[in-house]
Amino acid sequence: METMKNNSDLTSLKAHLNQLSKEEIIDLIFEYVPADHLRSINNTRIDRKEALLVFEEVKNRLASWFDDEEFIREPYDLEGALPYQLDLLRGLELQILSQLPELIFIVMDKVCSALDKGYLYDNREDYCFQFPDEFIKLVSFVTNNLPDDQKEAFRIQMQSVLANGEYSTFDVFQDQIENLH
Repeated sequence: METMKNNSDLTSLKAHLNQLSKEEIIDLIFEYVPADHLRSINNTRIDRKEALLVFEEVKNRLASWFDDEEFIREPYDLEGALPYQLDLLRGLELQILSQLPELIFIVMDKVCSALDKGYLYDNREDYCFQFPDEFIKLVSFVTNNLPDDQKEAFRIQMQSVLANGEYSTFDVFQDQIENLH
């Protein structure tokens, strides 16, 4: 969408929108808002039971990917697919906060295991899997929002994963864990 060029364009748009009914504005929003944004809005309105079902589906799907040797042969498929799966959880984070460490550790353990077996690496490009920004943000969210009584266990388990994951792929999480109190 082209950006508004000047204030008169913005003023014209505001005048037009003021003439529309509420239903017409809602129709416009539905026409132009990205589907993932609508899903995150809907997710904020579902109950905990439904949120846990979505979480379990995402967790199981992510775990199953690592059983598919073709999928994890090179890093690109996982790097592309992981953000989409995490986006399915957007808007549910606070409802499933206590379950998120489980998901994080499943993914990190599976990535470490796949790297140990020579997967998630592109020999032609000398490129190793890197956690997408969405996963890094999820770890940061959990790090910053876990209740105090769960933070120490999370920190200890994260340190263990980082100690076992001798790959540069995991370096991005070191600062987060060091700053976890």
